[in-house]
Amino acid sequence: MNEGQSRGEGRVGLSLSIPAIISMLLVLAVVGIYLAAGEALVDALSLILQVGGISLAASIAFLCLIGVLYAGWLAYQRGRTAQEARWAAAAQRRLLEAQALREERDAQVLVVTAKAGEQILIRDTGHGQWRQAHLDMRLYANGAATDPSPLEIAVWREFNRPASSLPVPALPIGQPSFELPTLVRWSEVVPGQRGDLNNLILGLRLNEQGQLSPLNISLYELFHTIAAASSGWGKSAFLSAILAQLATCPDPVELILIDQQFHGLAAFKECDRLRYPILQQPGEILGALHEVYAEAIQYRAALLRRYDADNLAEYNQKADHFLPPVIVAVDEASALLADRDIGQVLKKQAWELRKFGVYQMLALTSAKGTVIDTDHRQQFSSKVQLHANDKSQARLLLDTVEALDFPPGRAVVDVPGLSPAIVQTPYIPKRELRSLLKPAGQSPASPAMEPELIKPTDKQQVALNLWDRGERSPSVIAFQVYNDAGGRQIELVNKTLRKFGRI
Repeated sequence: MNEGQSRGEGRVGLSLSIPAIISMLLVLAVVGIYLAAGEALVDALSLILQVGGISLAASIAFLCLIGVLYAGWLAYQRGRTAQEARWAAAAQRRLLEAQALREERDAQVLVVTAKAGEQILIRDTGHGQWRQAHLDMRLYANGAATDPSPLEIAVWREFNRPASSLPVPALPIGQPSFELPTLVRWSEVVPGQRGDLNNLILGLRLNEQGQLSPLNISLYELFHTIAAASSGWGKSAFLSAILAQLATCPDPVELILIDQQFHGLAAFKECDRLRYPILQQPGEILGALHEVYAEAIQYRAALLRRYDADNLAEYNQKADHFLPPVIVAVDEASALLADRDIGQVLKKQAWELRKFGVYQMLALTSAKGTVIDTDHRQQFSSKVQLHANDKSQARLLLDTVEALDFPPGRAVVDVPGLSPAIVQTPYIPKRELRSLLKPAGQSPASPAMEPELIKPTDKQQVALNLWDRGERSPSVIAFQVYNDAGGRQIELVNKTLRKFGRI
């Protein structure tokens, strides 16, 4: 019994000693490692913990930075979206106002009668300016366009003759001359002192027979225009001569004039075709340019797509309503282009807005790369080089050393579809220009000039007929008349009903 117990106890003691021995060995190993490299091991563990803590802090800081940047980006996007919405609303409002104004003017049809040989005058509603009927290409007699009679031509030459105490010799246009005159008066080359979008006079040149002949081109072919000259040699006068034709043509045109010195273009301050007063300050210039860009990209682009038109000229041929071209003209552009923000917007407009009928006209002293960006300069299809003071300036825009000897107003003109030509550009004095653009007082009326009847247009008559037959919904009338029941069309219907006494 004791022997069995002693054997069992021996077996149990042996099995418990093995874990004990292993534990003792592990303890001894740890003690040995600590005795051998204790401080180094502790330092390593401490370094690992420190590096881990720094990495964790850096990660948290990086994530916080990303969050701040994202929040700032969201705020910027919201602000930009709100700004673009304001620009879009302003552009739409201006477009609708212009269209409503055109509709209102269309409604003011003066039906007059006159005996054979009598002159017919028409007067625009709003500013009381009288003009000859036969020069308005929108007017017709008996369903067909009519040519002016010799009596009409004589009467209107006398009516539009500029007041001057000195006799003005007529230019020998169409006769042998063999040399260009040193002065070409604007009134002598612009028929009836009224411009024409499709026949802009850039100046007089000598043809192959040595005769004086006008150099003319359509605005839709002129596109962007750049004129370079040294100070005092006629670049502002050339710009004014072109703008004066656009300001007096029968078709509507919107002018955006930028003249920081309020000098070269100041005579246009009373022009009724200015979208804004003449712009001078950088802030108002930049705001106006942004508004023009927003209107073109959002609304003019949509109109062109609706009629599958590639450009403004094609749109105006297809659409029922005339969409006016917009001219952005800058005098002394060299100083303005030094403003980086304005220069970038003008460059972007030159690239993108030509097909929408937004054309630039720049007058500057030099076209070198430090004045106007090379990519911007290359967008100008029409180039005009007046007098230059040195060869490098003469060869930069157009390679022509003749510009060194040009008198004031003489220029080399390179426009699409025509060979470069030397011309004498037309000149209009500021006093004459202000008189031309200022709304004239009402001319003495005669019984033949008084309106006998005010009639609605065809579409207005349809709207009135629907109302008279009992239709009282302006939206229904708008849809039947204009094939659209949008806000603009409903407003046109309401205006028609108010104008003709229905409401």
